[in-house]
This record gives sequence, C-alpha cells and structure tokens, in this order.
Amino acid sequence: MKPTIGTIVMYNTSEKERNSLKYWGCNTPKQLPAIVTAICDDACVNLRVIADGLATHDFWAASIYNGNGEGEWNWGIPEKQ
Repeated sequence: MKPTIGTIVMYNTSEKERNSLKYWGCNTPKQLPAIVTAICDDACVNLRVIADGLATHDFWAASIYNGNGEGEWNWGIPEKQ
C-alpha cells in the first residue's frame, strides 16, 4: 500500500523525542499516530506527529522512512505500552 496525504500512520518515537514530550507533561509511548503531510516517495514521507498530552506539543517529522525502528513510520497496530 502506498502512503497518501492525510493518511494516519504510526510513528516510532526516539528516546530523545520521548524525553522532550515527558518534559512538557505528555505521555511518552514508543508509538504515536501521525498524519502524512507530504510524500517523498513510496517509503518516505513527512509527518505531523500527534502528541498525547494536555498541551499541544505535536511535532513535524521530515523525510521519514517506512520501518520498525526509532524515527520510522509503519502501518502497524500500536504496540502495547
């Protein structure tokens, strides 16, 4: 399946991103939902990552590749926390 603008995918947060979100009082799961905002190619996209917290601390992730590692996106079901 090819990503399209507006599609919701899962973004695998890095430890640095989780620490930053924790500082701002957000929950810090290893995966967060993200909206595809631009397509680089079939595996690389730009994302608006949606943080889970009282304040708005969503962030942009540019040129993110499909995969299961930190800083990558995938179609999968969120892992259990």
